Amino acid sequence: MGCAAGEFIMASLGLGILSWRGRNSLRQSLQSYAKKPFLDLFDEVLIVFQECEEADKELAAEFGMPCKGYADNQGILGGIERVVDSITSDYLLLMEEDWQLVESLESAKQQIHRALEDITAGRADLYCLRHRWKRDSISEKAIYQYRRYYPVYDSPLYGQSSYLHHCFTRVKRRLHPVKARRLRGRAVYVESTPEHIFPTVIERDDKGHCFVDSAALDWSNNNVLTRRDFIREKMIDFYAHRDMGRNGFIGDIEHVMQCACSRCRWWQQSHFKIGISDPGLFRHGPVGYQQKRLRGKDGRPAVGNM
Repeated sequence: MGCAAGEFIMASLGLGILSWRGRNSLRQSLQSYAKKPFLDLFDEVLIVFQECEEADKELAAEFGMPCKGYADNQGILGGIERVVDSITSDYLLLMEEDWQLVESLESAKQQIHRALEDITAGRADLYCLRHRWKRDSISEKAIYQYRRYYPVYDSPLYGQSSYLHHCFTRVKRRLHPVKARRLRGRAVYVESTPEHIFPTVIERDDKGHCFVDSAALDWSNNNVLTRRDFIREKMIDFYAHRDMGRNGFIGDIEHVMQCACSRCRWWQQSHFKIGISDPGLFRHGPVGYQQKRLRGKDGRPAVGNM
């Protein structure tokens, strides 16, 4: 192969970015990629624009990025399907427009290399490359949820929980045991040694990477590196038949998977192995309207995904 990805494994690797009305965020992300240069690690790169405007195409051209534009918006699931169908590589790193690279090029090479090795060897079904310790306030909502159900023991970011907080979280887990079990995997973004706290669902290898059972961690639309056919066969085809979501589109994979129906429990019951790269590569960095839209009246993030 002619690109750096070929040095890692004898299979092609693509980068697919989904964008919708987020040029400011996308510009910031592309600038972070260009500094490394990160894009040289891939055999194939592509931006898919929904409700594409001429300014979107101009931005892609400015950074030398191939793009594909659609006049309509098919929502998250429809957009992911467009990315998957437009990429031909065997493996795909799936991104959205507002994720910045916050590690060195050498770190990116090593972490992507290790993720591909683990997936091809069957040690993981997919890898999440979200940075464990560098986050913005929107991403903190997922950590806030975790900390409502579990105390903090040894974290580089948060202080150790008090006795009262231990009692509070114990009550929360008894009242909502199903939700509590699904949140256990988020300990990888809180605790220094999450495998000691949840050894039945979190493992760790000698390189520091964690492996989380999907029973304890929901799917994420972002920073996911896996086989392209895994997203098509295990995710898109499984959820495409679902009813239209609240936003008027076929369901957002992240959100529909978090309800209590049997179809959504399929993810937890499949026990997929999710690799969590250490320390990770990307930080969530939305710019402008997205930050305003995602904040509630009290200033706290209103929504956010981990």
